[in-house]
Amino acid sequence: MRNNKKNQLLCDRKILVTGASGGIGFAVTHMLLENGAIVYAVCNKNCHKLTSLIEQYNNLQIVNIDLDHFIDKDKLNLPAIDSLIYCAGAPSLLSIENATHDELSKQLQLHVLAPLLLVQKLFSINTPYFKDIILLSSIAGVNLNHKSGAYGLSKACEISLSKMLGNWLGPLGVRVNTIAPNWVSTEMADFVIGASGQEVDDVKRSFVENDFLQPTEIAQLCYMILTSKISHLHNQIFVLDLLKS
Repeated sequence: MRNNKKNQLLCDRKILVTGASGGIGFAVTHMLLENGAIVYAVCNKNCHKLTSLIEQYNNLQIVNIDLDHFIDKDKLNLPAIDSLIYCAGAPSLLSIENATHDELSKQLQLHVLAPLLLVQKLFSINTPYFKDIILLSSIAGVNLNHKSGAYGLSKACEISLSKMLGNWLGPLGVRVNTIAPNWVSTEMADFVIGASGQEVDDVKRSFVENDFLQPTEIAQLCYMILTSKISHLHNQIFVLDLLKS
């Protein structure tokens, strides 16, 4: 069992990571553990994917929160967290003309309502020490079109939420930033590509080499934000788009 102290910039920081068993969330969780943070990893599905980290580190705790149905923040029992990295997400394959009420509600719940309620709760229990919020959005919320559907709409709302949270919490010393990547090489991306009737390998080959971001690259950006001493690194949207030739 390890509890790395090699990087004092993250040593003993208490950070809540949602979607920790997903591709990006796992990479972020691993990075934080490697750098000495105390990580509270939220997973409601596929928690077995965190087994290797549980066995390797003693600064990881699993937190079970069903973000798909999370509506009562007052019933949430959490320790004093100083930062939140919200990686939870779910794909939607319906274009906006075919989006249903249920699908819209699901996407807005997961990408807007749940992070808002979490922030309200975390800030209320650790106001003087709350430091950073990073929301993992998507370029689908930046470059909107009708094919983005409920997913793109909810991700655009998530970006707007980050701006509102920044305006609220920035003057109180909390930095709020959003990461909006294009395709990231994860199981979720493979699912979306496959569900569209395309071969995953064929789609990836159609891109210039290295155009698909790696989850570890998102983790590296999170690390840069968390450890930066630039107080004005706040209310920013980090758009990670495909390389243009």
